[in-house]
Amino acid sequence: MVNIGLIGYGSMGSMIVNNILKLDLLLDDEKLFVSNHNLSKLETLGEIYSDVVITEDNKFLAGNCDVVIICVETPDFLGVLNEIKPNLKDGVHIVTSCAGLSFDEIMSVYEGSVSIVIPTLASTVGSEASNITSSNRRKGVSLFTHNNFVNDSEKSFIEDLFNEFSFVKTVDNPEDLRIATFLTSCSPAFLALLVDKLADISVNYSSFSKDDASYMIIKSLLGTSLILDEDFETDEVISKVATPGGITQAGLDYLDVELGEDGRELFETLLKKYEWIRKLFFLYFHVFFYCLNCFIL
Repeated sequence: MVNIGLIGYGSMGSMIVNNILKLDLLLDDEKLFVSNHNLSKLETLGEIYSDVVITEDNKFLAGNCDVVIICVETPDFLGVLNEIKPNLKDGVHIVTSCAGLSFDEIMSVYEGSVSIVIPTLASTVGSEASNITSSNRRKGVSLFTHNNFVNDSEKSFIEDLFNEFSFVKTVDNPEDLRIATFLTSCSPAFLALLVDKLADISVNYSSFSKDDASYMIIKSLLGTSLILDEDFETDEVISKVATPGGITQAGLDYLDVELGEDGRELFETLLKKYEWIRKLFFLYFHVFFYCLNCFIL
């Protein structure tokens, strides 16, 4: 019997919980506990899924679960982990979706099995979940990295769970996690912005509504992603669509120049922000332990 607990019912936490429940991923001997400081956010969840244990008491959840997934803001992570540490069961597997953390920092509070997962909202299961088959319900990429305390059984359990609704990618080098995060977790927002901007521009040059323009772009984006995933390399798609001297090639020439420089600037911007979050966490990290030591003394 494995009890799964999730702390934090924000965007990522709620996506994970709802995917598990909509796809009926729990076995008969497994139970799901969900905790959030604002209990009212869990009322609807409790009404729809009566078997789910909802609470605002993180300690209660920690004392009953074998796997604890912590989905809070990065600066809040250490406080939550320290809060629940006295109540954790022996050998519990801690999983966090907080970006910018290192295992060394986490292990200053908890010396045990720890995994970092970076999910993406692209993996959200829609309302049509009952009609989804196991072959087509996986969307988006969930990134995983594990510390040395995580055994094969623990790895398999948590990765298999996320593999039911996403494509799991294990990142062996934790330092590569930041770049992988840009590519998987950030990219849905970038692509959505691109769709929005292209649709806005299209409206100005045609009689199409924005909804019509968005529909055409989204379906084209979906079709392109499918053929890239299954049959074609990127350069094959480009060569098949673009005729030398044609309209597509003119657009490609423009984008190649603009994105070449702007793409590097985008990554530099993301890296700077990532490091800023790391420094902010590092500050919280030291303030947290300073206050903790003062309290103990």
